[in-house]
Amino acid sequence: MDNYPIISLITTCKDRLAHLKTTLPSFVRQKNVETIVVDYGCTQGTSKFINDNFKDVKLIQVTDDPIFNVSRARNVGAKNARGRYLFFVDADVEIISSLYLWVNKNIKENTFFQFESSMGSVIIENKLFEKVGGYDEAFVGWGGEDRDFYFRLRLAGVKSELIKSDILRGIKHDNSIRQLSSSAGGMGDIETSLATTKIYMNVKEDIRRLTNNQITLEKRIQLMAYIKKQISNAKVTNDWESNSISIDISPFEFGGSSSSVYFSKKIIYTVKNIFE
Repeated sequence: MDNYPIISLITTCKDRLAHLKTTLPSFVRQKNVETIVVDYGCTQGTSKFINDNFKDVKLIQVTDDPIFNVSRARNVGAKNARGRYLFFVDADVEIISSLYLWVNKNIKENTFFQFESSMGSVIIENKLFEKVGGYDEAFVGWGGEDRDFYFRLRLAGVKSELIKSDILRGIKHDNSIRQLSSSAGGMGDIETSLATTKIYMNVKEDIRRLTNNQITLEKRIQLMAYIKKQISNAKVTNDWESNSISIDISPFEFGGSSSSVYFSKKIIYTVKNIFE
């Protein structure tokens, strides 16, 4: 066990090689840290760049999905991590001081740590990550997967703390490289994306609370697709009332799908115009 790293740093890359060339050196300089890069179908030669220049980096390639799924990428990285603690950080964020020293001095049991300077970055013990099943892979496109992950951790009784010290520094960039387009699984703009993911999180939690059952990944993917469709239709037609979100929760309750033979129990969400 002494040969195992204390921290596994996990970053993902989908056509962010320019950022990674700046940030990866700051990752590999860290002491007692295992660096993992998940190349998620990057078309810019990320794997070759790492193999040629950073032999100690653990490189994982995902080649079976043309649309970047950051949740799946992070989960794949976590499955290959050896550290007691996982540190998820985006490819556009540099580390500017010692991560190991901070962890050694400040880490606490049953707590995950967010960064004020990079809210998508988080330090968490591996066993707590596994406790909540990692990131929800139903999130495709920009935004929401980190808020959902933090919410489920708090729901599971895990405490959270905000790191205010200057450990990280983000690289500024515009929205053109975010996954906002429909071809990338997005909803077209940040406002719609945030509203869609917030609705999904609330619907998912309502189903769990009302049925006392977790939803399978397959059902979560279907739920996300349905919500995206309703929001997109409402946005195009400007008819938000007709595009309400109706969820039949009877298949999730005791008795499963056989319950629908006897009754149907629905939750209906009337979504307000998010642009008003």
